[in-house]
Amino acid sequence: MKSITITSALFVALCAIGSSQTKPTKPSLGVFELTKYERIEVYAGKLGNRVKETLTLKRDGKTFSLGFYRYHTRVDGKTITPFCPGCPVEVKKGRIKGSVITAERGDVVQIHDKMKEADKPHGSSGSL
Repeated sequence: MKSITITSALFVALCAIGSSQTKPTKPSLGVFELTKYERIEVYAGKLGNRVKETLTLKRDGKTFSLGFYRYHTRVDGKTITPFCPGCPVEVKKGRIKGSVITAERGDVVQIHDKMKEADKPHGSSGSL
């Protein structure tokens, strides 16, 4: 009987250690309106273009600036597309200090209006 309780206690301890110990993810910084967008590109050969982007974001009447400097548009066989001015942007990770947001380019996601896609006609566009 004693060996069963020791075995069960050992099993419980192993299960507790083996369970996920990852930290919970932090919520995103939120959704911002992209009010101004500047993009400067310079040709960089196989790497695509070297880009500098400056975004001016607005939320709750406050204006924030966010900049991405000297990254290449062609990374791991994928092309990074520019932002669409006027569409909302979600900052998944980063920090806000005063009126400046610090984030990586991959952590800033463009949220396109699904209504714009729904307005497009489906099927053939030709007339009969």
